[in-house]
Amino acid sequence: MKQSSICCIFFLSLVLYSCGGGGGGSSSQERAGDHAVRFNVIGDDSDDLGMGSSRNLEATVFMRDGRTPLPGIEVRFSFLKNQSGAVLEVINNETSAHGTAQAFYRAGNRSGNDIIELKATRTRALASFRIGGEGEIVDMILIAADPDEVNTKGTSLITIEGKFHNAMPAAGSLVEIFFVENQSNAEFIHGVQSMERISLYLDNQGKAGLTYRAGDTPGKDSIMAIFP
Repeated sequence: MKQSSICCIFFLSLVLYSCGGGGGGSSSQERAGDHAVRFNVIGDDSDDLGMGSSRNLEATVFMRDGRTPLPGIEVRFSFLKNQSGAVLEVINNETSAHGTAQAFYRAGNRSGNDIIELKATRTRALASFRIGGEGEIVDMILIAADPDEVNTKGTSLITIEGKFHNAMPAAGSLVEIFFVENQSNAEFIHGVQSMERISLYLDNQGKAGLTYRAGDTPGKDSIMAIFP
């Protein structure tokens, strides 16, 4: 039987096991020695963010050919400037089998400039954001994956809840859901559409739901939700 297990945190990982029976935004690429490194900011292209907005930062390390991913390379994510009181949560600081390492950035509740440095091998990139506006801070909680074990080609209901900093439902807020890593070739199902990235508005209770359908390849699927 092939099965996936689900862990609910700021991002969602679904791991598919085989026991017999038969991976928006801006990017840049640099080269250093035998490696090529591409940096991405996943989300809206704008550097101007509202308070509480979030982005996914990703570094992908390749061999010199620029195509073959290079696993096991350390990537460092750190603030050079943090005027908004932002949060930077490293998801994985060593490149995966797909050559990727990621961190989650969420702007704070003060206006100002935030600058994040990304380092991999001998390359360096900066991600700069200007934080402004009077927007309310949204805390995103991924609260449910039901069921929490899914066979390949099986489905799970993913529920996302958003709350403002005052604990009130973040009704009407836009949330983007996408795969950080998709080894099983999974997809989201919403209505009659299937896709690997989707934007939804939270309902009056500050919630949104969609269906995850696992692919047929054993591996690990990781899902992230951000408030643009």
